[in-house]
Amino acid sequence: MRTRTLALLLLLSLACTSVIVAMARATRPEDCIQYNPYSLQIEDIGDKGWRLSDGKIWLQVLDNRDDAEAAMALAQQHNYQCFIGRNNRRPDRIRYIVQYWK
Repeated sequence: MRTRTLALLLLLSLACTSVIVAMARATRPEDCIQYNPYSLQIEDIGDKGWRLSDGKIWLQVLDNRDDAEAAMALAQQHNYQCFIGRNNRRPDRIRYIVQYWK
């Protein structure tokens, strides 16, 4: 009986810890960069591609002018570029970063 009670208390404790961690993650502020959509520009940076920026902040580096213009058209509809996973510590961390616009 005592072992059963201890096991139940352990499970309850783990469940509470999981809920607390999930709530902390849900209340964490978004990882976003604010930019001015009216100041967006694209710039040829040679063999590195095309840079999309608002004059102060680099938002993207794209392979060609068409992609840069498409990215600029999308970015002009928003004023935040947000990320999920930028703080990951994986060796190939770039593969685990998702971005979105808002």
